[in-house]
Amino acid sequence: MVIGVVHDFNYLSLHDEVKPMMFHMFGQLFAPPVFVRLRPGKHGGNRGDDKVCLGRPCAGTAFFNTNSSTTTSRAFTKPKRWSSIVGYAGMLAVALACLGLFGLVALAAVNRTKEIGIRKVLGATVGNITTLLSRDFLKLILLAILIATPLAWYAMDK
Repeated sequence: MVIGVVHDFNYLSLHDEVKPMMFHMFGQLFAPPVFVRLRPGKHGGNRGDDKVCLGRPCAGTAFFNTNSSTTTSRAFTKPKRWSSIVGYAGMLAVALACLGLFGLVALAAVNRTKEIGIRKVLGATVGNITTLLSRDFLKLILLAILIATPLAWYAMDK
């Protein structure tokens, strides 16, 4: 006997594809959960008639009254938390990489102090000196971008 038909019932995570689902009545050993959709304004909190199972009292049956929006928000709490943790770890990794690159450039500038001074005396501009110092690092950064971009695209696609 068909009691009702539900279109696109999602019983897994909302990230998964909706798959077919069949409901059936269990025996007396196990009482399955019953989902009831109430019209707006018809739910009055702890009324006595909400503890009636299909027209008869729920004697000896556990009764839990939950809201579907609460259940849905609980389902996404763990992925949201994981997403924020990964985001903060990514920002920390980028910040540490930038600090390391800054330290490397500062070390190169200190090691080439005499060369910079001689070039400045001979008339080099600040732009020429900056280009001289950053040329080697820009090559390494471009190489890293060329290697990391396809890998990041592949990882994000999966």
